[in-house]
Amino acid sequence: MKLSTAPLLGAVTLAWVSLSCGGPPPAEPRDTQTKVLLLGLDGASWNVMRPMLDRGALPNLARVVEQGVSGPMASDLPCLSIVLWTSVVTGKTPAEHGIRDWSYVDPESGEKGLMDSTKRRVPALWNIVNAARRASGFVNWWASWPAESVGGYIVSEQFMRRKPGERLDGGTFPAVLAGELATVEPTKWPWLSEQLASGALHVLSDRVEGGAQSFEERLRQAAFLYGQDYRGEEALFQLLSTRPHPLVLGYLSRKIDIASHYMWQFGDSERPSDEALSRLLEPVYRYEDELLGRLLETLGPQANVVILSDHGFAWESEGLGHEESAPDGIFLAMGPAFRPGEELERASLYDVTPTVLHLLGLPVGRDMVGKVLDFALSEPREPRFVDSYDFLQTSRTGSPSPVQERILRELEALGYVP
Repeated sequence: MKLSTAPLLGAVTLAWVSLSCGGPPPAEPRDTQTKVLLLGLDGASWNVMRPMLDRGALPNLARVVEQGVSGPMASDLPCLSIVLWTSVVTGKTPAEHGIRDWSYVDPESGEKGLMDSTKRRVPALWNIVNAARRASGFVNWWASWPAESVGGYIVSEQFMRRKPGERLDGGTFPAVLAGELATVEPTKWPWLSEQLASGALHVLSDRVEGGAQSFEERLRQAAFLYGQDYRGEEALFQLLSTRPHPLVLGYLSRKIDIASHYMWQFGDSERPSDEALSRLLEPVYRYEDELLGRLLETLGPQANVVILSDHGFAWESEGLGHEESAPDGIFLAMGPAFRPGEELERASLYDVTPTVLHLLGLPVGRDMVGKVLDFALSEPREPRFVDSYDFLQTSRTGSPSPVQERILRELEALGYVP
């Protein structure tokens, strides 16, 4: 039976029209506690993570496995992070949402640009939550620049690549956050320095014979690769300590994906076993486990925590990768809404937005590819539906970002883009 959503849609439409017509944003929502946390661990893979869980190296993730639901997360092609994370927050395929590659070529200038939110053709989760007059907070999510108007905040992935004092219009919403968030220098990151000094973490130049460089240069390279996450974490916890907690909170961390693409080459064999890979990558997985612990403590037991990766890693023609085979990622969830100790057969990254909307009491779009993961819920109930949320979409424009060149160079160094 199709349930009526007319009252909700009327409120949604009015809220969105006020924004698209330049009116005042919605009043600050009454919600001050996070109901859903989306923690994205880009590239986390069960085949690498399970040996760490077995030896007790990841106590917070182990707690989620024991007290919540867990299983593989089906990925998709093209298996590119910027594409997949957009699919996660839209519930739509790349052909529908429009983010189909890392970059695009401007038809007029011939210049290469990084895909961004102006190229997305459908509303994201934060748009839908905002239209329902609820607060969301998303930090460091791919293709979130320019940051869109929401009740809550967005700190885009490009803001994390801004140089001290560099202006980046659209880096955050509200814009005042750009001044509020402290400037963080990744080369002063204790964890990064310690891992490099101990030999537990390497940089790309360490692969080259005779390419030994000073510690300072290696630290600079490591900060270039991993510093975006450090800045993102500092921004995230500053916001959680100074602003009301949004109803839905999303944070994307990239360290596992970056390290997985090249750290395998520092093993004892040309093709390390899963156990050997888990030892090589344990420092970054441990770090993410500690990050999860901090978030669990900050948000409290009332939050439903959803942890996922966009893909895993498998052996391909050029080593450990994911572009050819789109291996499964991870899915874990814990909280009042989820069954305890349940193992899922398989979830899909397209199921995330429908499930989150359902948890928030909002209708699911019938045109979304995925479904509500009702078999993972402690108290399943019939979802409500709306035909589509695409009517929320507004045209967004923006001039090229001065930061995109640095991101494209990083992607080129890792072999993501030619």
